[in-house]
Amino acid sequence: MFIVLPLIFFTGTTLTFYINSDRRIVSSPWRNSFLSSALITGILVVLITEVLSFLHLISFFWLASMWGFFSLLALCTGASLIRSRREQINFRLPILSQFEKISLCSVTLITLIVGITALVSPPNNWDSMTYHMGRIFHWIQNRSVHHYPTHVLRQLSLNPWAEFSIMHFQILIGNDRFANVIQFLTMIGSFTGISMIAMQLGANRKEQILTVLVAATIPMGILQASTTQNDYVVTFWLICLVYYLMLLNKRLRITYTLAAGSSLGLALLTKATAYLYAFPFLLYFALRNLKTHKFRSITHSCFLIALAVILNLGYYIRNLQLFGYPFGDPHIVDICRNQLMNAQSLTSNLIRNIAIHVALPSKFVNTATYNVIKIIHANLGININDPATTFSTTKFHIYFSLHEDFSGNLIHLILLMLCSIFFFARVKQWKKTDMVSYYAAVSGGFLLFCLYLKWQPWHSRLHLPLFVLLSPFIAMVLWRSFNPIENARLSSIRRNSIFFFSIVFFLMFTCPPWLFYNWPKKLVGPGNIFTTSRIEQYFSNRWDVKDSYVGAIDFLKTKRCSDIGIVLLGEDDFEYPFVVLIQNQVSDSFRLEHVNVNNISSKYSDVPPFDNFNPCAILCVNGEGDNRLLFKGHRYVKEWSSGSVTVFARP
Repeated sequence: MFIVLPLIFFTGTTLTFYINSDRRIVSSPWRNSFLSSALITGILVVLITEVLSFLHLISFFWLASMWGFFSLLALCTGASLIRSRREQINFRLPILSQFEKISLCSVTLITLIVGITALVSPPNNWDSMTYHMGRIFHWIQNRSVHHYPTHVLRQLSLNPWAEFSIMHFQILIGNDRFANVIQFLTMIGSFTGISMIAMQLGANRKEQILTVLVAATIPMGILQASTTQNDYVVTFWLICLVYYLMLLNKRLRITYTLAAGSSLGLALLTKATAYLYAFPFLLYFALRNLKTHKFRSITHSCFLIALAVILNLGYYIRNLQLFGYPFGDPHIVDICRNQLMNAQSLTSNLIRNIAIHVALPSKFVNTATYNVIKIIHANLGININDPATTFSTTKFHIYFSLHEDFSGNLIHLILLMLCSIFFFARVKQWKKTDMVSYYAAVSGGFLLFCLYLKWQPWHSRLHLPLFVLLSPFIAMVLWRSFNPIENARLSSIRRNSIFFFSIVFFLMFTCPPWLFYNWPKKLVGPGNIFTTSRIEQYFSNRWDVKDSYVGAIDFLKTKRCSDIGIVLLGEDDFEYPFVVLIQNQVSDSFRLEHVNVNNISSKYSDVPPFDNFNPCAILCVNGEGDNRLLFKGHRYVKEWSSGSVTVFARP
C-alpha cells in the first residue's frame, strides 16, 4: 500500500497547481498542472535519494516516512484550497466530435494494453539484467547510491534518475512488480506534454488529439513503455523542457525558467542523449531572447543551466571521485563517440540511422536496401562498417524486429517524410508560427546525434524522443494539408473526414504486432507472459543461461550460504537473475557483492562496508575453466559447474 504515497503526493500537487493557475495566462490548466506536478515529483525523487544516500539511510522506513510527510502536506494543501476556492474547480468534460472520441478511445486502448504488459511482466530487458536492476539492488543493499566495487562499470557511471524512481517503488512495495511502471507513467506524461507543445505551436483540439494518437502508435514507444530502460523517461523530461522553453520564448518568467531548468536537469540525470537533443532548443532560446531581452535573457539562461547542474551535482561528484570525469566512465564515452567527424561520416551515420527504421518483414527487400546503402557508402569513400563510426563488435545490417531494443518505426518515418514534403512545399504558410524553428531544432538534435555517436544497432530506441517530439509536426501538417477550408463543399468535407478516419484506423491497424508480440513480453501465443512463470521470464533474452543460473542457486541452497560473492567476466553478463533466484529460493536476508574486481572501482573494495566482506561461496560467470579462486587470501574451490556458471566455496 505504501507505493501509493508518491502517487498521492503527485495528485495533491496537481490539484494545488490547478487551483492556483492563473486562467488569464495558463491555457489548459489541468494539463499544465500535470506537468508542473511531475517536475516537483521528479525533483523530490532526487532530493530524497541524495539526502538519504548521504546519510546511508535509504530504507523502507525512511522512504515511507519522507513520502508520507510530503503526501500529507500535499493533501492538506490541496484540501485547504478546495474549501477556499471551490468555484475554480471545473470537472466538466468538453463535447467531443466522433473523430476525437475514436482517436482518444484508440489511445486509451493502447495505453491499457501497454499498462497490462508493464504490470504483468517482470523486468527482463537485456540492459536491465546487466546493470539497470543490478545497480538498484546494490543501492538498496548498501543503503546508499554511492559507488561500490563492481565488474560492470555501467552500474556506476550511467545516468541514474530512472533507476532512482524504480528504487523508490521497489523499496515501498518490497519487490520489483512495479519496476516497469516508471516508463509506462512517463509515456502517459509524454502524451500530455506533447499535446501541450502542439497547442503552443497553434494546434486546435483535433490536431492536439491527433498528435497524441501519432505519438501513442510509435512502435518503439509501445515497446519501451513496458521496460525498465530510460528512453521514455528522458523523452518525457525533454518534452517538459521544450514546452517550458516555448513558454519562455513568449514571456520571460522566473517560474518558467525554474520549470525549464528542472526539466533539463532531470533529462540530463536520466540519459546522456539529452545533451544532444536539448542543445538546439537551448541555443534557439538563447539567441531568440538575446535580441529582445539582452541582460534579462542572459540571467535567465544562466539560472536555467545552474539549476540543471545542481540537480546533477551528486551524480557528477560521484563520477569525479571515481573516474575524474563528471559524465561517467571516459572509456564508455570513447567507445561510443565518433572518431571521424566530417561530411562523409555524418552522411554515413544519417543514412544508417534512418535505415534502422526502413526494415520490412522481407529478407529480399532488406537485402536490396542494404546493397543500395553499401553502394552509396562506396561512392562516399567510406566503409559501411568503418570502426571509426561504428560501435565495436557490431556491423551494419537491416532486419525486421519486434524486439524492444531493435524495432524500427517505418510507418512514422514514412509519415514524417511525406509531411516534410508537404511542409516545405507550403513553408510560407508556416512562417507565422513557430513550426519552422521547432522542426529545425528537432532536426538539429538528430544531426548532432549522428555527428557525435557511432552507429549502433539499438539506436532506434535512442531515437524515441525525436519521433515523439515530431508528432505535433506530423499531425498538424497532415491536418492542414488535407482538411478542407471552412467554405468548402459538403462532399469535400466528407471525403476529408473519411481520410482522417482512415489515418486513425491505419495507425491502429499497424499497432498489434508490437502490442501483442513484443519478443520478451508476448501477450499471446506460446511463451506469453500469462502462461510463462515469472522466474522463466527473467531469462526471455537469454534462455541459454537459465538452467545454469537456476542450478547454481539450487546448489547454494544446500550450502545454506547467505554471504555470496559474484565475479562477472563480461560487461554483458546477467547479474539480476541471481538476485531474484536467491530471494525466492535461498533467503530474503542475504548479501551479494562483487569480488576480485580489477577495474577502477576496485578502490572501494578496501573501504567499509566492503572491506569486511567474507563470502562463503562465490558465483563466477564464464569462469568454468578455473578449479580454484582466491579472494582476500582465502582459497575457494570449484564445487559446482554447469554451462556458464561456476560455484566456488571454501573447502
